[in-house]
Amino acid sequence: MEHPESRPEAEFKHPQLLTWVKGHRSELVYAALTVVQNWIAQGQPSGQQTPLGMYEKWARVMSRILAAAGIGGFLSNLEEAHAAQDEERRSWREFFEAWWIEYAGERVGVKDLHKLVEDKDLLLHTLNADNEHGRKVQLGLELKQRVGRRFGDYKLADAGSDSSRGTLVYRLEPA
Repeated sequence: MEHPESRPEAEFKHPQLLTWVKGHRSELVYAALTVVQNWIAQGQPSGQQTPLGMYEKWARVMSRILAAAGIGGFLSNLEEAHAAQDEERRSWREFFEAWWIEYAGERVGVKDLHKLVEDKDLLLHTLNADNEHGRKVQLGLELKQRVGRRFGDYKLADAGSDSSRGTLVYRLEPA
């Protein structure tokens, strides 16, 4: 599904995944060690290797362990994942460009930025809540996660809070 994070918790096999993992830690470690031991017992055969930046050694070992267990396709969706990330980056760059045109280096709150998003149809795939309040909350959370990051020619900065409204404000800076 396009947004698995919004799937109802009841649809997951293990709704409280971290709690389940903690409760089954020994079984999971045992299973992982069994898969690794299987690879070793087979003489550590080579498998399909997908280059992965600074993680070449890790990717090589993982692909071999999984191939020995009969699990193919390790990192086979890498291009698809990169395409999705590129689309997201493009979407954020468009948003920051429109933000700069509208507000330049001013301190701006989520309410005003949400209006910009709505008026210009920006971040359509990112802000997918069913109502305006939900989309504002999503935008605020997304901005918080991106403070200090660069998108295109701009860098997002935390500009403190607006004491008159009691809300967080942000500012774009040229990168």
